[in-house]
Amino acid sequence: MDNLFLYGSGKRCQILLNLLDEVEMKVSGVVDSDSTKWGKIIENYEICSPDILKNVKNGYVCVTFYSSLVEEPIWNRLREDYNIPGDRIVSFHDLLIRIFARKDMVDDLKMSKGQWKTLFDGSWELELGGVEAWLKDVVWGLVECGYKELYLVTKKNQMNMPIGIKDYIIDFCLYNTPKFMEKHIREGVRLILHELPCTIVFSRVDELMLAAYLVKQKYPNEIKIVMVDHGSCDGMYRDILSYQSGIDYYMCVSSGIKEELVKRGVSSRQVTVMTCPVQYDISLERTYSLDMNSPVQIGYAGRLEIFEKRIDILMEVLIKLEEKKVNYHFSIAGDGTQYAAVEDYVREKNICERVSLLGRINHDRICEFWKKQDIAVNTSDNEGRPLSNMEAMINGAVPVVTRTIGILDDVVDGRNGYIVPIEDAEAMADRILYLAMNRTLIREFGMRARQEMLCKSDRKKHIEMWKSVLTMMR
Repeated sequence: MDNLFLYGSGKRCQILLNLLDEVEMKVSGVVDSDSTKWGKIIENYEICSPDILKNVKNGYVCVTFYSSLVEEPIWNRLREDYNIPGDRIVSFHDLLIRIFARKDMVDDLKMSKGQWKTLFDGSWELELGGVEAWLKDVVWGLVECGYKELYLVTKKNQMNMPIGIKDYIIDFCLYNTPKFMEKHIREGVRLILHELPCTIVFSRVDELMLAAYLVKQKYPNEIKIVMVDHGSCDGMYRDILSYQSGIDYYMCVSSGIKEELVKRGVSSRQVTVMTCPVQYDISLERTYSLDMNSPVQIGYAGRLEIFEKRIDILMEVLIKLEEKKVNYHFSIAGDGTQYAAVEDYVREKNICERVSLLGRINHDRICEFWKKQDIAVNTSDNEGRPLSNMEAMINGAVPVVTRTIGILDDVVDGRNGYIVPIEDAEAMADRILYLAMNRTLIREFGMRARQEMLCKSDRKKHIEMWKSVLTMMR
């Protein structure tokens, strides 16, 4: 791959520059759309304007960054504005695969045919996110119903793990954001070779995914790969589809994700839509703030981050509520890099009496949290299908949420909640104001929201579906 340019100068670019140097693949330049970065140096390369690509003949461009947009425009721009042919534009993972294909990563193996195993990848530390909660629940659900030779690949002795699951854990953890270091890939390859023959279920594209792909290239009949797509952004689709030739089956958390994967070339026969069941009480005991003199209770539960979660928009919503003189109280449950910023913002705007920052709460308290809320807010610009929203709905909270692809499977605008445009803090505050002024609608919508989720949260059916898929993969 001669005359290679890297587009984007962030962490992924840094990873590639180090790896490309190791395999003596030359880079012709690094470009970035952010003009504030032009002239800066990264690994001895000066970051330049993308305009230099207009003069490139027979060049390749690797789009290194992960885009949270539903459709990242740079791919079309490279073809239309810079005349780079589509077959000369590659993704971060496309290039990773080419780099590691040059290394001797997979040892020869004398196969000893044992029982077929099923592994679920949790090789990062499983904290309290929605994907992590689902992963632990589905593994434990399969164990409980007697599914054989099933293991969760993660760090042992973590908090918030189901009692009894420790006997089904393969102790392996790489932590944090994947760095795609060669030693990590080799550790993953050794692990997988030891567990063959097996099916591996992935919920994110990480070092173990790359290791599994490399093993499959050498031993295609000894390993099956199932990819669970929890995300709906361009970055997630492109990461997953780099491994398309090695993925046997796709599980999508919303119908919109399935449609997008099929549109991008995946056979519809390889894709199933699933609804992750959420915890709930059979008998819902809760009240609503029907007295106009009492504040309407609003809740948010999730990571406090700007990337994808758009906590910056949530802070705008708070001010819009103040401007519209809404009688409200806002409870924020969660942690993240923006926690201090939200805390400072609340103090600066003098709204401490109306906003409570609760920090991270244990998952076994999430039902209790949502039963106290009349309204559940989600300001994300990208959601595959937010478990937090589903948990809120099944506990009778009314969703007021942004129009992300996964929301549309559960929220019917004007019937069991409200959907507003992404980044539109004004529209979100208007819907909250309308509910605050029409309190009987809160109970009406809340009960409809609960009914919507009750019919989708049959854990037994979910586990049976997984048994069927995994049996098919053996």
